Amino acid sequence: MQFKIIVLIVAGGVLLFMGLREFRMMQAAAAEPQTISCAELEKNGPGDNSHVIMEDFILLEQAFVYAAATGSNTWTKLYIPALPIGGAYHLQILSMRDENGQLPENVPIPENIGIIVKTEHISGEDELTTLAEADTLQGLVINTIKSLGSEEKQLLEQSYPGVDFEACWIIEHKRQPPGMGKVAALGGGGIALLFAGLGALFLGRKNS
Repeated sequence: MQFKIIVLIVAGGVLLFMGLREFRMMQAAAAEPQTISCAELEKNGPGDNSHVIMEDFILLEQAFVYAAATGSNTWTKLYIPALPIGGAYHLQILSMRDENGQLPENVPIPENIGIIVKTEHISGEDELTTLAEADTLQGLVINTIKSLGSEEKQLLEQSYPGVDFEACWIIEHKRQPPGMGKVAALGGGGIALLFAGLGALFLGRKNS
């Protein structure tokens, strides 16, 4: 019985935390996305609307971090840096192309990165290429509720030494702003479970 009470309290706390996190995201993001260039987002952030359609970007396909299901080659999560078209690194790369438009084998890595794209909608290299060739990318800037995990950060730092990934804006690809219904369901469910667990705990102590 005691174990069930603990499960109720823990589950309620988790749901309440998730509800509060989604509420913060709802406050920071409008239903209608703003169109913003990669350069502007990198420099100034999303402002008062974290729901964005980012344009004029390149994805750094030479090094990224992904996770795959056990025993599968299908990607389940991907973190990849994005840089502005027309920025210093992009112009540097363009200047290195030969007369046939080909890049040398040892392409330098950028010294500064300001944006990381997180996605759970890319299952492999072909889909990543499609995303990299797209003109725009829709998602939510999620820095108000989430940062890079220690493992993802460490792996990215190995590929891009010297970059301050703590200062990067993180865009979660295809994520939509939460609605009040979702926030209320999570928060209300969390509160209900907490009260049920705490009530059972109180009654158990009272009857003992």
